[in-house]
Amino acid sequence: MFHPIRLWSLYKIGRRTHRKMLIVDGAMSFTGGFCIADNWLGDARNPKEWRDMMVRATGPVSAQMQAIFGEDWTYTTGEILAGDKFYPRIAAAGEVQAQAIKVSRGDSSSLAEMLYFVAIQSARKSIHIQNAYFVPDAQIREALIQAARRGVDVRIMIPGRHIDMPLLRMASRRHYGELLQGGVRILEYNRTMLHSKNAIIDGIFSTIGSINFDARSLLQNNEESLAFYDRDFAARLEATFTADEKGCREVTYESWERRGVEQRLAEMVSGLFEPLY
Repeated sequence: MFHPIRLWSLYKIGRRTHRKMLIVDGAMSFTGGFCIADNWLGDARNPKEWRDMMVRATGPVSAQMQAIFGEDWTYTTGEILAGDKFYPRIAAAGEVQAQAIKVSRGDSSSLAEMLYFVAIQSARKSIHIQNAYFVPDAQIREALIQAARRGVDVRIMIPGRHIDMPLLRMASRRHYGELLQGGVRILEYNRTMLHSKNAIIDGIFSTIGSINFDARSLLQNNEESLAFYDRDFAARLEATFTADEKGCREVTYESWERRGVEQRLAEMVSGLFEPLY
């Protein structure tokens, strides 16, 4: 167990792993937003069945995922996973270029945030993001606005009324104004809780994994995702994004500006805890 709760170590309760990964025989790996709980047993047919996505990868990238798993295992147990049993020789599989990305608490900088920032800054046509918990820092928000202003189709799909963490939703909505005025489109998914953590850039670069667009995921948790450079794979994700848009309500600046005093107060209070989300 990673950081079991003890009375004498409650101060470490925020040091957690949020990684969601399964590696089979060191040669096949799965990741995404999925957890092992009842909410993931259905197909988003009602609010009790969450909307999520997972990806299966084979080939050498699974060795990278195994190394990320090994990092947590060694930290938790002290045992080092090594040798052919855990890292078998893996032949290339398919033609999709893939790479594992990780966030580890204590890193001098967030490699995941840098990757997203560079991808957003490099976009020329489209940025389509699905994310369960969207509270990006000022640098990422500005990068999204700059992308929209240079003509990039920037769409952010996030949970609507069925979100499991309403306080975080208020913190997210606090920043809607600057994003909407900057040309970013915001879509709230209202069929059930949207728990996906995906991004598609220019229809060729895409990511799927456990990483949320918030300070905790990008800087404090242990996290991981897979990045892919392939048009066919990105097209499949785009098709899913388009299908999910049918269950969304688009937020306009006018509707956001008309929100009541209670909501404005809730946004202000939730913003005080923004570094903790």
